[in-house]
Amino acid sequence: MLSRNQLASLGLLLGGTLLARPALAQNQPSVPASNQAIGLVSDSLSLGGAVQAVLDANPGVTNLTELANAANSRLSQTQAGFLPQITGSVTYTRIDPVSQFSIAPGSESLAFAPNNNFDAHLTAQYELYDFGKRSANTNLSRSQTQTAQDNIVVARRDLAFSAAQAYFNILFARESIRVQDQQIASLVAHRDEMQKRVEAGVSTKFDVTTTDVRITQAQNQKLDLQNQLLNQQVQLARLLHKPQQADIPVKGRLSYDPQPVNLQAELTKAAENRPEVKLARDAETTADLQAKLVDRSNLPVLGVGMQAGGKNGYLIPNVAPSEALQRIRFNTVGVA
Repeated sequence: MLSRNQLASLGLLLGGTLLARPALAQNQPSVPASNQAIGLVSDSLSLGGAVQAVLDANPGVTNLTELANAANSRLSQTQAGFLPQITGSVTYTRIDPVSQFSIAPGSESLAFAPNNNFDAHLTAQYELYDFGKRSANTNLSRSQTQTAQDNIVVARRDLAFSAAQAYFNILFARESIRVQDQQIASLVAHRDEMQKRVEAGVSTKFDVTTTDVRITQAQNQKLDLQNQLLNQQVQLARLLHKPQQADIPVKGRLSYDPQPVNLQAELTKAAENRPEVKLARDAETTADLQAKLVDRSNLPVLGVGMQAGGKNGYLIPNVAPSEALQRIRFNTVGVA
């Protein structure tokens, strides 16, 4: 029979494998696993089904996924800083009345602005050199995105391990109860045999009493195992976000198939691939990038800009003021 440590190790191995590939599908793929009815024997959960159902039902994974999406959006926003910025504006202003005056009595009235004012412009700006500030900001956003994704991996790994542990604990408790039933049946048969020996005068009543005590102890151990089974079923129901009294049948049997393990190779693989190590490296990288961004925050930015458009309301030489004010004139400006 498997020990609890062996069960936990097997559960972690299988849970990690399920994180890297899709788990067994449920009977209703279009319905989230947490909403599917699994009260029937045909809907009993296998290891893959239990892990996938827990991952689908947990809102924490969804929350972390949304945080990762937000971090990825911030990364896209910072990368947009490498592109030129083009903006346009169109305004219309109505002025009524317009101030007018005459130089001499009977002469044409002069105005400083037309009644209808139009202004349309396009503005283009581009940063030529910012001494590495944009690159530092982009690298920081990329590191934060990686951290958010690694948080999802950690959460899924922990949930998968908890689901696999509850699954194997249920199987372990069932197997223990089955063995305990066999032991009780053996003790009852032994008691009956001893009772016959007492009636035949070959043995004493003490042997029967001793066997009764052993039967009672075995029955008490069975009750403890049944309580352990119930607790593990409740734990699995919690992971599935279902009522504690929900009937969640689990299918499967324990089997022990030991495999040769290269301890040093596994330790090296764990140091490289464990998500906690990746999170620690992410934190170190993020702190370094934040320091670089702070160092460059006070540096100047070199860029160019240009604006082109048209506007009326200008006085034009050799053109009557009333006509000149209505004309839309093209104008440009450039800055560096």
